[in-house]
Amino acid sequence: MQYIVKIVETLDKEINIDAATQDEAFDKVLQLYRNSEIVLDSNDFTGVEFNVKAICCKQEKRNTELEALNEINNQCSIVQKAISQNFGLSKDANIIKELLEMSNLLENYLSS
Repeated sequence: MQYIVKIVETLDKEINIDAATQDEAFDKVLQLYRNSEIVLDSNDFTGVEFNVKAICCKQEKRNTELEALNEINNQCSIVQKAISQNFGLSKDANIIKELLEMSNLLENYLSS
């Protein structure tokens, strides 16, 4: 199994600035920041967060799908045998035919 570990560091700095309005203060600090006149560094570190998420590689996902399809194929075979033993082929030939078609489709998929 593979995992993605996301690391989020938080830097925080307060800037005192003279301005007529809150919007003007924001605009001034934003401009200073964009011009790299305000730079946050390790002294402004306030925290770290780690998040872990499992990822499924293509092969593992395919193996899971194949296991599920194999189980369906096995169930189809069991139902097919039960119907043919209990009711005879002529009575429910359509059901058996459909099960055989499903089984063949699954076998083709599994072998590809």
